[in-house]
Amino acid sequence: MKKILFTLILFSGMLLSGQDLQNFYSYSLDWTNINNAYVGVDRSINTLVMTRSQFGAVANSPNNVIALIHAGISETQGVGIKMINDSRGVFSTTRFDAVYSQRFNFNEQNYIRFGLSFGALNSNIDLSKLSNGDVTMESGDPVPASSLYNYTYFTSGFGMVAGVRQFELGVSAPHMVLSDGSLEPFIFTTLSYRYDTPGPITLIPAVIYQNKPEQDNVVDGFITVDWREQVQVITGYTSDNRLRLGAGINYKNLGISYINENPTGAQTIANSANEIAVRLKIGQGKKAPVDVRSEIQKLLDETAAMLGGDYDRAYLKKRLAEIDRQLDSLLSKNTGENAREVDNSLNELERQLLLIIEKYDLTNE
Repeated sequence: MKKILFTLILFSGMLLSGQDLQNFYSYSLDWTNINNAYVGVDRSINTLVMTRSQFGAVANSPNNVIALIHAGISETQGVGIKMINDSRGVFSTTRFDAVYSQRFNFNEQNYIRFGLSFGALNSNIDLSKLSNGDVTMESGDPVPASSLYNYTYFTSGFGMVAGVRQFELGVSAPHMVLSDGSLEPFIFTTLSYRYDTPGPITLIPAVIYQNKPEQDNVVDGFITVDWREQVQVITGYTSDNRLRLGAGINYKNLGISYINENPTGAQTIANSANEIAVRLKIGQGKKAPVDVRSEIQKLLDETAAMLGGDYDRAYLKKRLAEIDRQLDSLLSKNTGENAREVDNSLNELERQLLLIIEKYDLTNE
């Protein structure tokens, strides 16, 4: 019995040592943990706390906690600080990172972002956890050498996200370079599509491919059903036979999400896992003065692209409604000194909008 308990505790800790980075970099509820390019996408201060737990009824079972705070420091740059703590039996791993991101926004639908992280990872082993009540180690029991598991090294990560219309492609290596100069080939590739239905529902299917060192690669499929960016329902399945079901709710600047992961198939020996994410957005950040003529020119460029391209009708309906609201806001900030120039631009914008409605047959939409 003593050796069985020892084996269970030791095995649960060895998962990360065996390069099972998948649980260390959990992503089911938020991709910021695996791709630094998502850091600082707006001028608000964004905080995120995520937890992932397995074998909840077993003492010293695997548990993962992620804490991240980030914000945009300009219209194109973001910074953040991230902490990940992963405890498994007698093993504990903690990583601290500083994160920087750079964005290049071509227009509302096309952009590219890059992110880098630099930090340190500390691993240690606590042999005192091998005691379980009155059960203690005997002289014949195997004892791991702590010197092999107590270490600190520097590490860095990289991420890239490119958006083209409703598609978004990401490539990231969150555990890319270690202090000994070695490269870790643990790579995420993500692809998502945002489909705005004519109603208040948005569908977001996504595929995640994990290139995992020393293990089988994994393909993960998700679909998120979003209602007015207030309520989300999530379902997904992975190529290594794990079913995910979850939901989330947003109220003002607070968001809470939960997802349950259950293994399927006759060969599985794992227990279910639970993830919880809490997000809090503080403030809206300091905004630069609005240049009305410049903003209307951006809308002219965007509508000209709509006329020359082939866009989804559901997206156009939603975007034209947004433009209408944006124009109301811009006109409220317009001053008499540039009123004539603005009027000329508005006339051209109105003409282009009418052509868009005619081209895409949105008259009855």
